Amino acid sequence: MMHRHYVKVSCTIGGEPLTVYTSHLESLKEHSKERVSQLSQVFSEILTNQQPGTVLFGGDLNIRDSELGALRNTPYFQDVWEELGGKSDCRYTWDTTVNTNNRVNYKSNSDSIDSTSENRP
Repeated sequence: MMHRHYVKVSCTIGGEPLTVYTSHLESLKEHSKERVSQLSQVFSEILTNQQPGTVLFGGDLNIRDSELGALRNTPYFQDVWEELGGKSDCRYTWDTTVNTNNRVNYKSNSDSIDSTSENRP
């Protein structure tokens, strides 16, 4: 496994504060426990060091839907894909039924952007 980190940028756009986090979480199915731990660490950072305005977190998360678990039920985090209507033809960022350079049959929405606003606890 690789030691992963996150990057945080705080700025103002059009007079509105914006904080953006990005990370490349651990990959491969067998590293699920570490990936979930990494994601939890980033979310803990976001909640502990609350920034004014909107906060976005996205990157190459390698996350599986099953790994999101309780985070999906957290009221102050929204999956941007779902919030924008969840179009099925845009669901997967890794789809070997479309990507013909791979000979396995697998679909995954491993990449994600999540947002939160000032309505955090």
